Amino acid sequence: MAILALSLILSSAVSLFAQNRSVTVSGTVVDESGLPMIGAAIIERGTQNGVMTDVDGKFSLSVPYGATVEVSSLGYTVQELVVTEDQTVNLQLQPDQLMIEETVVVGYGVQRKSDVTGSIASLKSEDMEDLSATSVAQGIQGKVSGVFVQLGSGLTGSSSVIKIRGNSSNQASSPLFVVDGQRVDNIDYLDQNIIESMEVLKDAASAAIYGAQAGNGVILITTKSGSKGSARVSYDFQYASQSLAKTPKVLNAKDYIQYYTEMYGSSFTDMLDAYYDGVTDTNWVDEIFTNSSMQRHNLYVQGGGDNGTYMISGSYLTDDGIMVGDKDASDRYTLQMNTNTKVNKWLSVNTRTNLTHFKSSNSVIESSIRGGSISACLMLDPLTPVYMPESQAEEMLAEGRALIGDENGYYGISRYFSSQQINPLIRRDMRDNDMKFYNVRSNIDVVLNPFKNFTFTSRLSLDYSLRYRNTYTYKHYVNSQQYANNESLSTSMSSRFKYQWENFANYTVTFRDHTVTAMAGMSFENTNSLDLSGTADALISDADNYHFLDYAAGSAVLGNAGDETSISLLGFFGRLNYDYKGIYQAQLSFRADAADKYYVSEKGRWGYFPSVSLGYVVSKAKWAKKLFSTNGFNYLKLRASWGQNGSIAGLSNYSWNSVIGSAGFYNFDSQTTGGTVSGAKPTYLGNLDLTWETSQQLDLGVDARFFNNRLTFGMDWFDKTTKDLIVTNANLSLSAGNSASPLNGGEIRNTGWEFDLGWRDVVGDFHYSVNANLSTVDNMVTYVSDAVSGRILGASQNNLTGLTAFEAGYPSWYYRGWKTEGINPDNGYPIITDVNGDGMINSDDQTYIGDSFADFTYGLTFEASYRNFDFRLFGSGAVGNDIWMWLYLQDNKYANVLQEIYDGRWTTPGQEAQYPGAITGTELTYFYYSDAMVRDGSYFKIKQIQLGYTLPENISSKIWLNKLRVYVSLDDFFTFTNYSGFDPETISNGYNNAGIDAGNFPISRKVVLGLNVTF
Repeated sequence: MAILALSLILSSAVSLFAQNRSVTVSGTVVDESGLPMIGAAIIERGTQNGVMTDVDGKFSLSVPYGATVEVSSLGYTVQELVVTEDQTVNLQLQPDQLMIEETVVVGYGVQRKSDVTGSIASLKSEDMEDLSATSVAQGIQGKVSGVFVQLGSGLTGSSSVIKIRGNSSNQASSPLFVVDGQRVDNIDYLDQNIIESMEVLKDAASAAIYGAQAGNGVILITTKSGSKGSARVSYDFQYASQSLAKTPKVLNAKDYIQYYTEMYGSSFTDMLDAYYDGVTDTNWVDEIFTNSSMQRHNLYVQGGGDNGTYMISGSYLTDDGIMVGDKDASDRYTLQMNTNTKVNKWLSVNTRTNLTHFKSSNSVIESSIRGGSISACLMLDPLTPVYMPESQAEEMLAEGRALIGDENGYYGISRYFSSQQINPLIRRDMRDNDMKFYNVRSNIDVVLNPFKNFTFTSRLSLDYSLRYRNTYTYKHYVNSQQYANNESLSTSMSSRFKYQWENFANYTVTFRDHTVTAMAGMSFENTNSLDLSGTADALISDADNYHFLDYAAGSAVLGNAGDETSISLLGFFGRLNYDYKGIYQAQLSFRADAADKYYVSEKGRWGYFPSVSLGYVVSKAKWAKKLFSTNGFNYLKLRASWGQNGSIAGLSNYSWNSVIGSAGFYNFDSQTTGGTVSGAKPTYLGNLDLTWETSQQLDLGVDARFFNNRLTFGMDWFDKTTKDLIVTNANLSLSAGNSASPLNGGEIRNTGWEFDLGWRDVVGDFHYSVNANLSTVDNMVTYVSDAVSGRILGASQNNLTGLTAFEAGYPSWYYRGWKTEGINPDNGYPIITDVNGDGMINSDDQTYIGDSFADFTYGLTFEASYRNFDFRLFGSGAVGNDIWMWLYLQDNKYANVLQEIYDGRWTTPGQEAQYPGAITGTELTYFYYSDAMVRDGSYFKIKQIQLGYTLPENISSKIWLNKLRVYVSLDDFFTFTNYSGFDPETISNGYNNAGIDAGNFPISRKVVLGLNVTF
């Protein structure tokens, strides 16, 4: 027994010694091709004890006896090794098939990402989750090279402007949106939490399958589907506290008095003596903006079995807006229901249905320097109190004036500044502007697989929308330029029903090392629209009950209008893909589109859009394997594509047709004709040759991965020319007595570079990634028909026309104003350049003074996680874009001015100054529409800083939760810019006035609290 006991003690001691000692594991790590892997991680599980392989794939690591070692590299499956002795191993990692076989959605099908030969950017659901953005378009802002997203307004419910590779037209340049195979006019109705993926088709070859509607690029969105297994319920919640981020500086009362005393002397001081209380110093920005809240709730259920899956999602978004009161609030309700049903081995039925209800109350007037809500905050004098003194109110009421106010009194009216720019609280409350929108979008796919590698899909899509708007203006009086003697009402209703029927087949055949995939199909689309409107300029004066046309007073002047249209489009398309050993790839596509007479005449009905793209995977070629094995390369692909797309943006409403209009009345013999007879004459000549705009694009690209796929790089160069632009106001010799119809008479060229760079890595429990992108676009108008005098005029203001222009040799819709040569030090007047040298300063001296195009745009995203914590930092910006500031009008006497104008003004003879003195004159009108008011609009905005924490699974499972995550985020919180206006990101975004700041609603900054729960 003693010997047995001694044996047990010695055995235990040896075992204890072995467990406490260190062992060494060393060896080599290679990839699936047997090539050494540089930088693969060898880490003791649960610790930070680890090393990385060297340039030869070798490593050596000491760990405790019995430790588990994990060997990993990005893009490869993890291998585990239990180490109980010193040993040398040779490990071969295998590619993670989920990453290698990642697919992207293309027109009428999907492709492996490795097979794509065009320029396609792809975003997944995780790229758009937990953003406080109210628009899906904002989810791609700064994350995709070559795609510029601008929120033209910070108002609740506002749409974003998306441009892919620059302005491709002299009119609208919005891309085509396709959601779950259904072409839609916007994507604002979607909630980003239900999006599975978003693909941006940037080059012509990728987009050509959509033909006549793809000239401005295509964005494909796929919503989430269910998954097999028991039902999973998820709830996402956001609460955001909103506030105004940046405020322009205008004059306070003291500086305002000093400025206008210098300008007008006693005529101004006499008004001060008569009206000013000596105390009032109103900051109108503070009076109209306030802190507010936004909430988002999203509940969705996913599940399914062997024969089908489902996903049902409901979301509610409410936004109070940052303007005082409830005149900028909105609510959106969304219900999404997706099902996939496998009827049998060869038949599947898939449905996608979306129900949306949106309502808003919006009394804000934007982009107007005469009567705008935002510009009024900057231009109304600080001497006017928020509420009118009793003496002034009694005086005006005695005169029979209708005043606007609230429970605190009547809103103040300026005694000094008589203009359409009025107290912004009056502007807010003088009218109610309510809008309701209902939409049902649904499609059903019947998918047949009668034999291997063949799929036929028949898709029917339905889209019904109803929009109602009611604008009620109250009786009011402010001054001689802003008043209404009666209540008035304008109401409108529009409905649209659209159906789309598409049939297409895909077939794949493989023989030896060759793979060929063919797709062919047809598409038919019909849209029926009905628009009705009515007006009344006098209603029964009961603001609470009579906001309807039926309650017009007996003296009311009524108006009505209505129109119904039916539009049809037909297309046939096909695509052929070829792949040899995954090295050589090619794609050919072709589409023929036809439109009915609403767009073009029978003569120009058909458009034809071909494309070709090629790919060469260098890294798979035999000659390149040795090079790649010794230089850190994992993957290199070269791409080239060419194609043509069309655009119908400038075609509508039978604009090609000749039109007969009224020509007044003619007197004839009353005995034979009964008196006067109304006449008619041609008003538009007609143009049977009017046809589509066509974009032709060449793209050259490179895709590469390095260092075991940690580093990714993409680059594209493109050259895109859009011809046959549709222009109006032609001066044809045959148009005497009437007007010429639109014609194809313009051309734009866009060239540029796009760069995408990413790095992902894992160090122990720390995961991180950095992604950056940068894009350039050089936009130039290369041709404008002589029939429009070689120049098309755009924006106008202050009785000045052609302040933007579309002209050959310049960027599209460049700023056209006056040039200055500084301020005359003798008298403080601006020196305006006599461009044409005729000795006079007038409209003939207008010339190029800037444009809205950035030299480059960029985005940067950093994401990291450590155990249960996660962090995201995301920002985007632009460099080199010009903003033309229109927030000052010299003809608005006694308007407030920007602080920079006051500080930089001329005051004494001999002074070198940036701005004119406090003087008057025609020269000032030219000055404030000159290059002196064109600003650098460059900015960088940190769109999101987010920190999250996920409850450990061993804790969450005890409270019957699969996942519980909470996060806090600062969204749109920091903006770095030298621009002195509100927000360089929300400048006017119309096609012919982009970059002009006439008072757009700024984007609010937000502090966001969020919760993600999965049951």
